[in-house]
Amino acid sequence: MAGTVLQSAKKHDVHQVTAEFWKKHTKKLKPDILKLVKEDDLIITACPRQILEGIIEQLPTKKFICSEVDMQIGDFTFLCARENKIKAFYEKYPNTSIDTFYTDSLNDKPLMELAHNVYLVR
Repeated sequence: MAGTVLQSAKKHDVHQVTAEFWKKHTKKLKPDILKLVKEDDLIITACPRQILEGIIEQLPTKKFICSEVDMQIGDFTFLCARENKIKAFYEKYPNTSIDTFYTDSLNDKPLMELAHNVYLVR
């Protein structure tokens, strides 16, 4: 889904495409989960920065680690997925533990193993 958005963004204004993406998909964000997000929480996601920036202002936290895309070439420069999430987390927050971790994917198993409490959400 995110790849399709970015492919479209190469041909159009990335801000316009991102706005259209969130207009269509914001309803998929679960209010009961979003209300748990606090100012000092970290969001770590495979989602590209360009897409995440379209929703981050609506969240209490502004701290995030995500995939990076070079829009000039239209390709990922960093894919924040699986073990790369751990690498990015420790690079940005060395000597930090994860108290509570929420995920919708078993692909996050490497991070789940680091957390004290894990919640799998649908």
